[in-house]
Amino acid sequence: MGSKRQSAAEVHANLRELLDWQFAERDDQAVAQALHHGQGVDAVYGLDDAGLLDGFFAFLDETGIKAHWQTLVLAGVRHVFLPASLFVLLYGTRVLFGSESSNALPGLLFSNVAAMTLIGCNAHQVADGMSCRGAKQRTAVSEYTLLDPQTLANAVCKISTAALQDLFNGTIRALAACGGFMAEVMVAGDGTRIVTAPTFQGCGKPAVSESQRNRRGLQGAVIQLLFGWRLIALLDLRTLIPLAIQSVPIQAHEAPYLGALVEQAQANLAPHSRLSRLVIDRAYGDGASLHALHELGITFVVLAKAHMVVRKVALAEQAGTTLYERTETVRRGHGREATTEVWVARVRGVSGLRHWDAFRPPVAAGRPLRWAPRPVLHAVIVNLWRNRTPAPEGARVYLTNATVSDPWAVVDGYADRSWIENGLFRNSQQFWRLTRWFPQKTAAGVHSHLTFVVMLLAVATA
Repeated sequence: MGSKRQSAAEVHANLRELLDWQFAERDDQAVAQALHHGQGVDAVYGLDDAGLLDGFFAFLDETGIKAHWQTLVLAGVRHVFLPASLFVLLYGTRVLFGSESSNALPGLLFSNVAAMTLIGCNAHQVADGMSCRGAKQRTAVSEYTLLDPQTLANAVCKISTAALQDLFNGTIRALAACGGFMAEVMVAGDGTRIVTAPTFQGCGKPAVSESQRNRRGLQGAVIQLLFGWRLIALLDLRTLIPLAIQSVPIQAHEAPYLGALVEQAQANLAPHSRLSRLVIDRAYGDGASLHALHELGITFVVLAKAHMVVRKVALAEQAGTTLYERTETVRRGHGREATTEVWVARVRGVSGLRHWDAFRPPVAAGRPLRWAPRPVLHAVIVNLWRNRTPAPEGARVYLTNATVSDPWAVVDGYADRSWIENGLFRNSQQFWRLTRWFPQKTAAGVHSHLTFVVMLLAVATA
């Protein structure tokens, strides 16, 4: 915990921010006129912690999410004196409160009668605790609370990996069942590092090379060790709700997990919606995985790697193809000093590429796949982007199994991929404390915290 204790006002501000409560103005005259003309009042909310949480908990009930959470079983705990779902609600509320430390929970959450009543406790339990165990050891300085904060941390960390996955996936299935997604869903896939201290048990430990300047100004490479895990996610680009997640060692390559994530996302959406389009960066350029998605009827867009033969062929065959140009007028400054700038972009499309050897079905030994039966890919080449010519390493080349008759649909679709970096990972790290305040310095503590944060973010976004 930091040098200063977190206050109740800070918790209140976190709730307003994470649950997306907006600023409003008081206008008694307008309200009186609306009531006089027969306009009804939708609802009246108190702006204390319970008032802010009330709508959120009602949403959990209406969508069936709370009922799903109540099916959780703590297989690693022999004697549980509380329903397992209560630990889910307690830790989920801790995430919404933005509590910086488990030790701060007695003063900020466990003693909050209104909030604890919503979770499922009564005033007597809040005042006197769940049981009298350990009461003799308590002093006036260490007053009795609902439960020891370490009890919550231990219980959350004993949720098995399979149970955590079911907890998250069932939440997304409940959102899909209540019409939370479009019939055809376009998603982006990406991963982010969860860097921890080396003292975390079970963390990955890859060596990475970073470019740094020394005191003389000379550029050099410095080898450093990174500790932690990697979170991989698929994000619905319309609602910005994560559909499937997987936490792996930080040194793990992301591409082999793509197929399983897509299958999980499809299962979470079915039968109400289906994943139809996928945009991913060059890290997921695995031909076998992308061909499996192609066989499932999923359209994908991926950025070609510099060394790929199919990229070199696309660049060589673009001559003579149709040049598509688009202009954008951008206004800069204000008032009399305002100026406008015209951005120009030019792209070309190349069809019928069969030069990615890995993009094909499995081939039996001794029976090479001939040229004609190979699956076809298409490419969009960016020759000019907003008045900027390609970098020295060459033009950007997007590979897709969709038609390139409208290349701007491919380019703009890939540009939407930035939402997973800015809308999910940056938001969850900056505001939802994704990479901080783990309940325990163990792999179980990290996996549990990541699952709860992304799950609560998904529900709050919905």
